[in-house]
Amino acid sequence: MVSDYNPLLGAWLLEITLMLNWHKPPRRNRWAEIFESDNFCSLTGLSLSVDDDEYDTPKQRPTAALSKNILKKQLKELKEIEISPQLPLFNNINLLSEMLGLSDANQTLLFFTAAMDIFS
Repeated sequence: MVSDYNPLLGAWLLEITLMLNWHKPPRRNRWAEIFESDNFCSLTGLSLSVDDDEYDTPKQRPTAALSKNILKKQLKELKEIEISPQLPLFNNINLLSEMLGLSDANQTLLFFTAAMDIFS
């Protein structure tokens, strides 16, 4: 079930990561911890292995710029995936919205909060 929501949740996580600079390597020639997190990579759809030869050449050493480019590319891919508005969580939020008169902002916050609780 979580996989149906992965494009949206993964895009949010990537946007937060870029905004807060979590992609910056902690030390020279080391990938940021996010790239070593199975949970982060699974939710965002990243398949980068820190030992991957593609990213281990002298030109591809872990840098803030390379990390940012990898995340932006993945973010673009996630944003291109269509998500059905008929998913159960969306339907439930729509029902609550009709009953309680929730604004779009309140619906977004409710979805985010519910997703954090359900999928964590």
